[in-house]
Amino acid sequence: MAVPNNSTVRWFHSEMAGAPQINGNAGDIIAILDACLIDGFGTATPDGNKITVSGGVATVEFSGGHNFEQYAVIEIAGATPTALNDVWRITGTTATTFTFDCPEIPDGTATGSISVKRPAPGHWQKSYGDNLKAAYQSTHPDSSGFFLRVDNTGSGTSGVEVKGYTGMTDIDTGSQPFPATGSLYWRMVKSTSYDPRPWALIADEAFIHFFVRWEYDRNQDRGCAFYSFGDLAAADFYASIITGQTTASAGYSYSDTGAFTLDDPTGCFFAGERSEYTAENVDFFRNGVGDTTHPTPLAGVLSYRTLSANPLGQIPSKLDMTGPVLGRDSAEIRGIVPGLNECFFGEEVVNQNGIAENQFSIFSDESGAAYLLIKVGVVGNSTYRSVVLGISIMEPWR
Repeated sequence: MAVPNNSTVRWFHSEMAGAPQINGNAGDIIAILDACLIDGFGTATPDGNKITVSGGVATVEFSGGHNFEQYAVIEIAGATPTALNDVWRITGTTATTFTFDCPEIPDGTATGSISVKRPAPGHWQKSYGDNLKAAYQSTHPDSSGFFLRVDNTGSGTSGVEVKGYTGMTDIDTGSQPFPATGSLYWRMVKSTSYDPRPWALIADEAFIHFFVRWEYDRNQDRGCAFYSFGDLAAADFYASIITGQTTASAGYSYSDTGAFTLDDPTGCFFAGERSEYTAENVDFFRNGVGDTTHPTPLAGVLSYRTLSANPLGQIPSKLDMTGPVLGRDSAEIRGIVPGLNECFFGEEVVNQNGIAENQFSIFSDESGAAYLLIKVGVVGNSTYRSVVLGISIMEPWR
């Protein structure tokens, strides 16, 4: 595979060309999961069906413009030489071109019926269902193979019901559910008057982070809802987790689930205890390792580094990644939360020009690592606060 380190991490958001949109319709979330986990999207044809290679760098040109970002993974198909037909990471962009490193490809102009698209991470399949209800699972040989069931038959402001199962035989029949009792919900919109709603999804071969800015706010001071599903890294067999909101109604609050406060297990569950499935819910906590004063990830940011009153808020000019975020139940550490690091603002803070109403921002640090920065809402009703969360988009998560 041409992507360095064989990373299967893929990232997508609603502003990418060809991305499905959230309009509060039945099936909107299913369409996003299909596009990002199964099919890929955004297929485009470069000028003249050609790619120019010189000195181990390929240049792909679109005279009419494109929106393929730096650090994104793209897939080439239909090219000659055939060695180009692989996945590559974009290393540079202009308004009309992007480039990627391909040191083993000889100089020349590639030809053929060439297409470029944003590929899925691989190893995910839609095992059951259709465009309204679906069950997804990772087929990676090291994964648990547990199922994410999504019921998106409803529309409007009601939440999309989600639930994990360790086994399924059809879209409506599953065994060993998690949470063991009750259901969780991924919200689409608060009001259909303000569609489409921004979203982002970052995934590897066995884990999904999904962000939806379902709450409209003309002052732009509220962030995304933050949902997750899949296997923790360096984990035991039942350390597969699911997070969501605990009520189906749109409401006004981000604070009814620990999925947003990051240090509260409400709405956050493991598939089971370390050694077995249990018919009781097993709470999932996130726990940081790099800060003894604030032992939960982003706790320092939540308590005293909230976004300013500036409508665009603030983002760091330097990110201090102090260590991975660990997943634990009430008794013990169970694994590492893939892609998520403890993130504290550096000393210099700049205006948040990249994360406005419908935008997400890319940040790269001095080591060459890159993160997708996303504003996440953490409390609701009387005091809306947000933090900027960085998800790793280059290095393998496990």
